[in-house]
Amino acid sequence: MSGFPSVRVSTVREFIDVIERDTRSWPREGNVRPWFRGQANAAEPPLPSVLRREYDQVRMTLTFRNRATAYHDCPPQDEPSEWLFLMQHYGLPTRLLDWTESPLIACLFAVEEVLRHQRGGPGYVREKASQPEDMG
Repeated sequence: MSGFPSVRVSTVREFIDVIERDTRSWPREGNVRPWFRGQANAAEPPLPSVLRREYDQVRMTLTFRNRATAYHDCPPQDEPSEWLFLMQHYGLPTRLLDWTESPLIACLFAVEEVLRHQRGGPGYVREKASQPEDMG
């Protein structure tokens, strides 16, 4: 994938060494840490699940909102981001893209997908954005 350098590792220790080396110079002010993402297929860009296939997002969201109230304490109707977080938690395709502060969790997701799909795959890393609009 262009824009993301590729490094092949064979062990978890080697993976951690690469992460430590590559992120050592990144600023870590306060609680700011790098974000990581693991996915199996390097040929695919990091896309939110709802953009990987065609979905009727409006219908899916309305159906979820109508049914969720019977099973869960739900966010207020005027909090769309909270609804997206809840939908993502329950495995519905959303426009949210999963990132983690743990390189090992990202590695787990990449390996899990590789085992499921039998493809070679990367993890991605980026500096954590300070504001949502910085994530472009």
